[in-house]
Amino acid sequence: MQRVFLFFLSAFLFIALPMMAAAQSQLGTGSLSGTVLDSSGAAIAGASVTVTNTDKGLVRTLTTNEAGQFTAPVLPVGNYSVRIKQTGFSEIDQKDLTVNVGSTTTLRFELKPGALNEVISVTADAVIDSTRTEESTLINRAQINDLPINGRRADQFALLAPGVTRDGRFGLLSYRGQSGVFNNFTVEGNDDNQAYFAEARGRTRIASNISANAIQEFQVATSNFLPEFGRSAGGGINSVIRSGGNTMHGDGFWYFRNQALNARDPLASFRPTERRDQFGGSFSGLAIKDKLFFFLNYDQQVRDFPLVTEDLSGVLTGGRPVLPANPTAAQQAQFNDDIAAFNAGVADLRACFPNGQPGNALPRTADQNLGLAKVDWNINTAHVASFTYNHLNARGQKAIQTPLVLGNVGRNGTDDVRIQSMNARLTSTLTSRLVNEFRFQYGKNWEFQFGNEPPPQVFVGGFSYGRASFLERPALPDERRHQFVNNLSWTAGRHSLKFGGEINRAKDIIDNPANFGGSYTYSNALTYGRDLLNRTAPNVALRPARNYTTYSQSFGLPGITFSTIDYAFFAQDQWKLGKNPDDQLRPALRLSEIAQSHRAESGDS
Repeated sequence: MQRVFLFFLSAFLFIALPMMAAAQSQLGTGSLSGTVLDSSGAAIAGASVTVTNTDKGLVRTLTTNEAGQFTAPVLPVGNYSVRIKQTGFSEIDQKDLTVNVGSTTTLRFELKPGALNEVISVTADAVIDSTRTEESTLINRAQINDLPINGRRADQFALLAPGVTRDGRFGLLSYRGQSGVFNNFTVEGNDDNQAYFAEARGRTRIASNISANAIQEFQVATSNFLPEFGRSAGGGINSVIRSGGNTMHGDGFWYFRNQALNARDPLASFRPTERRDQFGGSFSGLAIKDKLFFFLNYDQQVRDFPLVTEDLSGVLTGGRPVLPANPTAAQQAQFNDDIAAFNAGVADLRACFPNGQPGNALPRTADQNLGLAKVDWNINTAHVASFTYNHLNARGQKAIQTPLVLGNVGRNGTDDVRIQSMNARLTSTLTSRLVNEFRFQYGKNWEFQFGNEPPPQVFVGGFSYGRASFLERPALPDERRHQFVNNLSWTAGRHSLKFGGEINRAKDIIDNPANFGGSYTYSNALTYGRDLLNRTAPNVALRPARNYTTYSQSFGLPGITFSTIDYAFFAQDQWKLGKNPDDQLRPALRLSEIAQSHRAESGDS
């Protein structure tokens, strides 16, 4: 049965690549649709519709159907113009249209009788997506660039959408109360998830896996997704990377923060030094006019934020022996013995704190470098390709634990993340109503952590030192992903049919010899000190042979390697009902500033 399934899946992809048309897939793209009428409100069939991306010179030519409708699916986000031509009518040239990710810009045109070369210019003023059924919010470039945010992690702007809140203390997002591990992240339409922990690549311990400066916009989808979105029980973030155009453009940024802008943490006895620099920029433009474009981005963080250690659990004072009133000789001897053990335990634990006492700081850093390159290529009038490569190198010293103040020196170590991803898209316009979209991705997400101290880990009350029991983590995970997607869109009359298929393979290498060095637990400094002084005899009833509460150690295989393969298909039909175009598609664009000046434009007829 499995072989039969794989055969049909392979056949589907093989046939779909050269012959089928891509779904009006909104993952990483948008679309334009509209209705063309005459002055009496009757549909105009066979009108020529030319859709032009004014930034890159990308041109898509369509014709209206019997209902006067047209649809241009799978368009890169950006600025567009639309020109409508039909014999016996004045042309309409609609400018300043914006196509956003995951949405359809819906238009309504009314052609008036006119002479050849007579053109009416129209400027867009407001756009409403009347075809949308899902609940979603667009976060645009202006918001990403101008709104203040701590850390410059762009996906946190999803909190601007209704129904989105924080999930716990680690930066996850909850959509309408769902757990943060049920969300779906896509970049340029391709998977940007880490399968092992079911979070975004790199998880939330890094500043960001894609620079906010490199993101053009993203859609926050919360519910009622179309089938093409799929997969997500929570919500989704559907991002688009900035692109180059026919003009050169550059920008830069630098964000700075230090302790002068911070208040003292209420758990800390002092305010430590701190410095965070986030800087970078982008450069974009053309290699060949209307043909080949590039976008380059660099983003770096240099962060020094010392870790303050305090005796938050009272390990240096808790469990101190108390001499009863009017002690007997035996009680006095026991007290003398216990106070010696307590003092020995406290002295040893105090030496674990930086500089031998609480209220000092340990050096801690969290640095990262991000680089991104994108190429857009208008191969010819029928084929458009896009390639994006992103690379992250994040590293931290004593950075596993990120709070400013901790009550222990254990449970810490180096924290590193390496991410590489390469995304490719080929969009092929086969006919005016058939568009094929093929996407490919290779991604690598390697996360590893190593302890700063040797084993074992020793817990004394709420304090610990030694290698953390969850370490070492040479790979948790080292994840490699290969993704193949082919989508199919076919505009047939009033129907916008969409079909798609996907193969998504994730290979995970897990290497996590956790607690191989062992772990001891003591109730307080007194019991810890007894073992330090080897106080085990002679009266076992009063003084047990071992004073630790528990001991644990793991053995066996340190990890595993496994692969998961997801096969996905979808089919959907968006049907515009009604014979009268005004009934089936309400005016979605208010046209203003109509230039009634009729002018002859050479070369446009």
